[in-house]
Amino acid sequence: TATPQTQPPPRRMGPAKASSAQATTQKSAALRRPPKTDARLPQNNPQALRLAQNIAQRLLEKKATDIVLFNVCNKSSYADAIVLASGASEPHLSSLSKHVWESLKEENVRPISVEGGQNSSWVLMDFGDVVVHLFSPEIRALYDLDGLWSDAPREYFH
Repeated sequence: TATPQTQPPPRRMGPAKASSAQATTQKSAALRRPPKTDARLPQNNPQALRLAQNIAQRLLEKKATDIVLFNVCNKSSYADAIVLASGASEPHLSSLSKHVWESLKEENVRPISVEGGQNSSWVLMDFGDVVVHLFSPEIRALYDLDGLWSDAPREYFH
């Protein structure tokens, strides 16, 4: 035997009405929700900033020019600090990267990877949370990473 129903069965909408109703519900829910934040971006990493400052000082010791540390903690998912510096020539760039490598090795800090080196006008050193770019002045002007990170907080080393 069938049991009597006290409520009518739910009304079914056609596909057009259902998508329109869903869109309205989603839109009003989006208006009530706070804006999304990117959970991958750390708020601050003092350890990375200290390492970047240490690297910048090491570069200064070997006469690198235009040394800039960018704090990209809230702007990048791949690094918390970026150090840019220029060298006068390819041998100078090689000397700068070797000095950073050797001096940090004494503190048990080693790069994850190094790209460029001998006969290169751009050397990239990846320390995980800190990325270092050593350029010839021409290559630095060409790629303009200073302009790319122009909205990030920065520190200059002279």
